Amino acid sequence: MSSDAFNPKLLLSSLFLTGYLACMTPGFATEAPQTPTEQEAALLLAADAEANKRFNEAWQAYRKGRIATLENLGATLEAHPLGDYPKLWQLLLEFRRNKDDPDTNLRFIKFIERHQGVVGEQDIMLPKPQSMGNREEVRWCALTDASGNGAAFVADSVMSASALPWSQQQLSVAPHPYQLVKSDGTYLHLDAKVTGLGGASCGQGGPFQRDQARSGNYSFGFAIRPVKAGNAAVVAKVSLTGEQPITITRDDAKGNVVLHAADSKRVMMYTINGAKKAQVYSQPFNLHQGGKVTAWYKDAPAFKMNMEFKKIESVPLKIAFCSSFEPKEGDADNLIDNNANTYWHTMYSVTVANYPHWIDFDASNVKLMKGFTYMPRQDSSNGRVKEFEIYVSQDGKNWGNPVCKGAFKNSSAVQRIMFDKPVKARYIRFRAVSEQNGQDFASGAEFSLIAD
Repeated sequence: MSSDAFNPKLLLSSLFLTGYLACMTPGFATEAPQTPTEQEAALLLAADAEANKRFNEAWQAYRKGRIATLENLGATLEAHPLGDYPKLWQLLLEFRRNKDDPDTNLRFIKFIERHQGVVGEQDIMLPKPQSMGNREEVRWCALTDASGNGAAFVADSVMSASALPWSQQQLSVAPHPYQLVKSDGTYLHLDAKVTGLGGASCGQGGPFQRDQARSGNYSFGFAIRPVKAGNAAVVAKVSLTGEQPITITRDDAKGNVVLHAADSKRVMMYTINGAKKAQVYSQPFNLHQGGKVTAWYKDAPAFKMNMEFKKIESVPLKIAFCSSFEPKEGDADNLIDNNANTYWHTMYSVTVANYPHWIDFDASNVKLMKGFTYMPRQDSSNGRVKEFEIYVSQDGKNWGNPVCKGAFKNSSAVQRIMFDKPVKARYIRFRAVSEQNGQDFASGAEFSLIAD
């Protein structure tokens, strides 16, 4: 690998992959891995170390500066920055059109189309700045400067791609276009799939089922290749090979671990906490107490994926009683559905219930209760609880004095409160005494009990 052909700082770009990354080491059918120089290896390992704080990740560097990776994407809200990339202005994309797509009037023009434009001039700036310009079914895209030098990003199948002079955060915080900060670079987004807007923008109904990016596992791979003198179309003619990674996820409500492979026919093996005897994966297994899961394909034992899970401190709860809730919007069950986008809200449509408000939870049997967490409503500060009291009971009828009381910070962040000493009980009452803004409403996105 020649030093002039490989520039890790250039290729580890400010590319953002929305979703969980579980990367593997693929190869090209016509290329063999090349040993990087000591300096190049150090840069790659530094990028790997940063990524491995949250993800399992591996890269393969090839001659002439090529880098390739495959991923399985799972349900998450995190984005993954890969590094710094110089400001590049030209965006070139190649699309694949499906001749069998039923929506032929809108989408079928040619089998393959290629588009090129200047970043920032391809889209219409709306009165409220927002992320825009996403392209679907992209086979590859390239970012280059005026001389045609830059990098190409080649999908293993198809992907969604967009490039803008601002980040999504910079766009979202600007009320109007003139209030946008000065562009500090080009932001390239590559995604396995993006949900379409549908007719809800100016009519009724959301996007078609096939255009919705629902929670689940997605297999997604791409290669990063240097582009010189505008030869993007040439370097994009490459196919990715290698193992697809195994995705390891856990349902934090019940503690069940699921292994997912892109090829359902392959046999997966796994161990827990480094056990000597491996097991064949056939169904989800419980890891409520936490631990390290190592998984691999039976026919490829050298390629292993690892994931560590912490002990789940919260226990499943049921709603025993709620003093007030808004029907069809603020049901109390929303506090224990493990969905931060739903919320409990006291009644306001028919009448406004006054403080205090309370909810009784049933832990099903006696637990050693140590504390609780409260997540305020995420889309609004309306009803955000300030002062609170916690009571416990053995039968759900006799509550006695509060075992804990205090005041939450005025924040949308999760608030974790630990009791002075653990207490054994089956029922727990969360009693809201006041609201941060002095209103009579109470609300919350999630409530969990910390217990053994």
